[in-house]
Amino acid sequence: MLVLTLIVLLILLFIVGTYGKPIPKALPTPLLDAPQLITVIGYWECLPLRNTEYRIMDCTPAIAIDQSDGHLAVSTVNASTSPTDLPLGTKVRIRGIMVPANHVSDDRWRHFDMDGIIDAETMEVVR
Repeated sequence: MLVLTLIVLLILLFIVGTYGKPIPKALPTPLLDAPQLITVIGYWECLPLRNTEYRIMDCTPAIAIDQSDGHLAVSTVNASTSPTDLPLGTKVRIRGIMVPANHVSDDRWRHFDMDGIIDAETMEVVR
C-alpha cells in the first residue's frame, strides 16, 4: 500500500497541468483532459480491474463516482482530513487534484478500470 501511495505521489509530481474550479459530483463526459482541482462524491471501493485474469493481493483505494460508471484511484497521503479504516461502500466527499488516466504514464495502472487518480486534500464521510 505504501509503494502504491508513493507511486501516485511521484506521478502527480511529474505531471504538468492546469488547475481549475471544482466540478459537479459526477465527472462530465468526456472526462477531464488535464489535471484539475475537483470535488467528487461517491462510494469508497477497491479499484476494479480491467481484466479478471490479472490478480492483485491488496485493495487499491478508490471512489466510485455517484451516478456514473467512473472510478478514481485515491491517494490520501496529502489529505489534511481523512477518515481511517473506512468500510467499503461508505459514501465520501473528496476534494483534490485529479489526474486523468490518459495523463498517467506508469504502466502498472493499465490493469485497472479507472478514469484517473485523485490526490485527496480533504476527505469526509457524507451522511
